[in-house]
Amino acid sequence: MNEKIISKKVLRLISVLGIVATILAIIYGYQKGIFTSTDRLQAAVKEAGIWGPLLFIGIQIVQVVVPIIPGGITCVAGVVIFGPLEGFLYNYIGIVIGFHY
Repeated sequence: MNEKIISKKVLRLISVLGIVATILAIIYGYQKGIFTSTDRLQAAVKEAGIWGPLLFIGIQIVQVVVPIIPGGITCVAGVVIFGPLEGFLYNYIGIVIGFHY
């Protein structure tokens, strides 16, 4: 099989899986009340410990490679969740790594 066809199929599969994962995360967050206030969202991320920032950076990397979530939304979310300095750094790290992927 042609490499180009395989890479297109893999990209489509990643896109579909990303959309499904995003929908499931939204449903989970809605059911847990995470998205009802900024304080609850920040508390949920803080509760995740080191995994919170790592997951966020991972989301930024993926959204650069396969734009599942608009970049403007995730950049603003980073600043809202982590504050201006840490949010900027996590956004920057994720975007740069994703760009070089």
